[in-house]
Amino acid sequence: MRLSKRQIGILWMSIPFLTLAIVLLLFSLTGGVLTFFIQNTTGSTGAFQGFGIILGILGVLAIIGMIIGIPVGLYFFSRIEPHEVSNLVRHAAYEHLTHEQVEYIAKWSWSAFFMRWIWTLCNRGVRFWTLGFFAPIVQQYFWVKIAMHGRRMTWESGRWQSFKEFRKRQRILAWVAWVLAILSVIWVSVLLSYLPKLFLNTIVRDQANFNAFASRSAMFEPASGSTDVLTSEVDSFCQGLEDLDGDGLIDQYETDLNANALLTDTDGDGFTDGDELESGYDPGGSGEMTDQQKLLYPIHKNQAKRCL
Repeated sequence: MRLSKRQIGILWMSIPFLTLAIVLLLFSLTGGVLTFFIQNTTGSTGAFQGFGIILGILGVLAIIGMIIGIPVGLYFFSRIEPHEVSNLVRHAAYEHLTHEQVEYIAKWSWSAFFMRWIWTLCNRGVRFWTLGFFAPIVQQYFWVKIAMHGRRMTWESGRWQSFKEFRKRQRILAWVAWVLAILSVIWVSVLLSYLPKLFLNTIVRDQANFNAFASRSAMFEPASGSTDVLTSEVDSFCQGLEDLDGDGLIDQYETDLNANALLTDTDGDGFTDGDELESGYDPGGSGEMTDQQKLLYPIHKNQAKRCL
């Protein structure tokens, strides 16, 4: 049985993919069998490791086959069989065309393959097929269908005044595809040349930030023995803000407020010095205290609370 060119192309593209899928399946099964069913003896482990090496080699060969098989498969898949042209000549839409013109229409369209959206929207009679590209799975079928039979479908729609007009449109789309391909190659090249530099700059910047942070941390880190000194200074400050007699006033300010730091009620009127000051009276005697003292009282009292 003689295979057609498209069947050969399908084999070139499918065999590497199937091989890689089988290798990955066997590799996962091997790991599962080794883990759950076979005792981890030296002999069994060594045998499965050898089998894993073989699978790894087959996987590499499958990937190489994919790299080679896809372009070769597309080449064969895009070739037209002689009998296809003969069958089209009998069609009413091709009866006034030459054999070369019919063959041109029957050919695989690379512009439709590489820019399917643009191609379908720019050709008459196939714009409706653009909706098929939105389908999650079957869009692959519409993609190959447009590349393989897109020219036939748009020509058979009968919306072209002449073959010259049709061919001109296809040439324009082919040039657009070439321009887009060249721009894509340039963009990818620039991106690949820029990414290593960006990656390196990111590493250098992160290292610089880390060094700066480490330097600042070392600057503010207390030296040996300085923690005890700082604690002593804080304790000394708070001791000056204590209220030994419990009258609500800080000891170091009671003298300035005409009060005794050792007496809860300096003037002996039955009210504590703190209550008198809060009510607007002089804790050391009769009479209303000054505005300055009214402002000082809540400040001194709050400072004392912070150190309690």
